[in-house]
Amino acid sequence: MNPLRSQRLAAAGLALALAGCGQGSVTVAPGNDAGNETMNLTPPPPEPANMAEPAPVNATATPSASTLGGVDLAGKVRATGQEPFWLLEIHGSTLVYTDYSVETPQPATLAPAAPVITATSATYSTSYGQAGPMTVTLTAQPCDTPAETVLPLTVKIQVGGQTREGCAEQG
Repeated sequence: MNPLRSQRLAAAGLALALAGCGQGSVTVAPGNDAGNETMNLTPPPPEPANMAEPAPVNATATPSASTLGGVDLAGKVRATGQEPFWLLEIHGSTLVYTDYSVETPQPATLAPAAPVITATSATYSTSYGQAGPMTVTLTAQPCDTPAETVLPLTVKIQVGGQTREGCAEQG
């Protein structure tokens, strides 16, 4: 087969393939030099002006699966209670509990616990040394503190047959 004819067939095949894509038109015309062809690619027509614009992204934050009562559970959460006084810090699945009712309070890092989250609560199940299983439940219910401030979450800790209650907030 003649090499010139092969080039013309290849160019014609390419032109047909491109034209079939619906992206404008292709014209193959003889070039100025003997045996050379040129291709004229016409760009596709512009989009009609009346095409609907994409909907704007809603800038209002919506609660995610890890948000409870406006508190981001993926961030740091601080819970406290009195009678006896205790402190619980939660950061993701890490819980650090300090019981101030003992003679020498020591922060205890508990076994990692991923929360079970519902629309109104988050429950962490872990263990607290010799005391055994510990369940921490955060509830999306405003909580009055002794300092007369209102925090967004109510906390209930069940450990060693005792229930301790308190309040929690971001931080």
